[in-house]
Amino acid sequence: MDNITNTSTSIMEKQDPDPKSIQAEKQAKENSSSGYSENELAREKGKSKAIHSLLCLLAVLIPVIWVTILRIAMLSNGECTGDSFYHAGIAKMGPGVFLAKEFPWTEISIWHNYFADKEMLYHVLLWVIFSIQEMFGAAIHPPFHLPAMIVFTGMISACVFTARRMGIRPGLILAGSLLFCFLAPTGTYRLMMMRPHVLSLALLVTACGIMAKGSLKFRAAGMFILSFIYGWTYSNPHFIVIPALIFALFHCRNDRWKGFLVPGLSLAGVILSMVVHPQFPNTFRIWKIQAWDALISPMTGAKYIPKPMEMLPPGFLWQLTVVPMYVLCFI
Repeated sequence: MDNITNTSTSIMEKQDPDPKSIQAEKQAKENSSSGYSENELAREKGKSKAIHSLLCLLAVLIPVIWVTILRIAMLSNGECTGDSFYHAGIAKMGPGVFLAKEFPWTEISIWHNYFADKEMLYHVLLWVIFSIQEMFGAAIHPPFHLPAMIVFTGMISACVFTARRMGIRPGLILAGSLLFCFLAPTGTYRLMMMRPHVLSLALLVTACGIMAKGSLKFRAAGMFILSFIYGWTYSNPHFIVIPALIFALFHCRNDRWKGFLVPGLSLAGVILSMVVHPQFPNTFRIWKIQAWDALISPMTGAKYIPKPMEMLPPGFLWQLTVVPMYVLCFI
């Protein structure tokens, strides 16, 4: 009887081998066939990770160094856009001004009685940077290289982060970074500005990285938090819901209808940020003017709001200069 039991047990073991033992045997065969020991394989993996990290670091440092050189060469005592002076000025005034509900310096603007800082967190960031500069005795005057390059570094870092999350090889990330530096003049010019759209783009790109992979709970929670931050950072906070909706459509096959929780929570994060904003309810009034009136009025022939020139497409010659970048993105 015992012999029969032992025989049946051995047969069961042969029929249902342990998955861990199978994986260990497979790994051992691969190691022996490659001619490397486990220690040698570990060292090779360590070298590969170090090379990948170096390539990603260079993908950040090279654009930062290059754009810093461009800013210093181009700007001696001014800025590349007039809006920079407004952002620097209101940041230097401090929270007592950009957190107030009135802006008495504008007599004929709705801001006079109903002010809401559309880029509050951006101005908080500038205020912190300026305060640190003053602590070390640095004068706050144009050109504002330090804050512009800090935000630009965040933007490029967000691009590298998202590219890695999407599984793009570090070599291609570095190639794209170099092409961006030298073959995208409008892009480098726009991103070297000390303006909140650079921080906005950094958050939007980070959002794409969050939604690229991970569990539904991680993606939904991440987008809710990031959308709340975005609502206090940029004048068109609803923009962040657009990539969330696009990613939900692409994840529809795996997530089914639950995938639309991500854009739903993204929208909830934006609305909540506007409700708990220090300048509520002015936030909704200013959002309507910025996001609706400024876009629709020029289309209806209204003359009191000019066309949004920044939304017009670049010229044909610019498109030719960035053809290599388009090819790399396709690859």
